[in-house]
Amino acid sequence: MVFTLQHAKSDMQAFYAAVKARVEQVGRKPESCSILPGRDVVLGETESIAQEKAAYLGSLVDAEFGVAEMSNATGSNLAGQDIDRTLAELDLREGARGMLDVILQGSRPDALTLREAGRRYGYTRMNPLLVGTPTMVADRMQDLFESACCDGFILCPSLTPSGYESFCKAVVPELQRRGIFRTEYAGRMFADHLREQ
Repeated sequence: MVFTLQHAKSDMQAFYAAVKARVEQVGRKPESCSILPGRDVVLGETESIAQEKAAYLGSLVDAEFGVAEMSNATGSNLAGQDIDRTLAELDLREGARGMLDVILQGSRPDALTLREAGRRYGYTRMNPLLVGTPTMVADRMQDLFESACCDGFILCPSLTPSGYESFCKAVVPELQRRGIFRTEYAGRMFADHLREQ
């Protein structure tokens, strides 16, 4: 399994194709390696309720705490940086490059300031949000799954355990109805479930 994080669909497809090709190049079947991107899911009875819930959850985050968490994750001390400058303007060369790239990737579309990135990181750890009704979320997940973007997902809910519970109660049955999520387990061991493909 490869746990990963890309934001744009085209980036997901490029990563998926590259990893599957590398697996095949070393003599393994591409399906022997599952690629699972992280996603946060916020559900509501209607799209507007889900959007309001997502906005409310985001408003609870202290930006400076998020910046401190970003410092911890990247190994780069962001204290003392101008919190209202965009990330592109900051000197961010030191630290864990992979995590830094994820943060930068998650901030490029909006040209986030360090304050805004801190707030977003504190809320979602830069995992892309799927916000909507259970049907809407299932539609997006099915599209990514069927578009050679991934083999499944790692759920990273902002609220636990309620985020997992609501997903299992509302989205999983919808995915099962579509035939893209198991309805029973294939065996007793975790490895058995990974081989279900």
